[in-house]
Amino acid sequence: MTLKNFFSGVLADKQIRANTYITLSVNIILWIAVLIKTQGQARPLPLHFNAFYGIELVDSGLWLFVIPGAGMSLVLMNLWLAKQVAGYDIFLARVLAYGGTVMHLLLAAAVASIFAVSA
Repeated sequence: MTLKNFFSGVLADKQIRANTYITLSVNIILWIAVLIKTQGQARPLPLHFNAFYGIELVDSGLWLFVIPGAGMSLVLMNLWLAKQVAGYDIFLARVLAYGGTVMHLLLAAAVASIFAVSA
């Protein structure tokens, strides 16, 4: 069974499909941005900034890949949950799709703020 066949029922809804495409596009942009910023090297980057104390955590820049990786796993989990719920309530499946989009926009803001601190 392919991934397309597995999610075909839930992706038949236009709103869920559009949100999934937006979410996957933002995730791909996050992967590319992190790859460009780190250049695939483990050089130190500030990973956490506190407004009161300044930079609190400096570690390998490769830890930035955790953000889009976690986002991708949450997208797959949301799609699986939407597939399970879509048979009962399409509204809840759409809420899961919109939640995934909002989550990825927040992840993009987190990556952008890390880039701004490390500039």
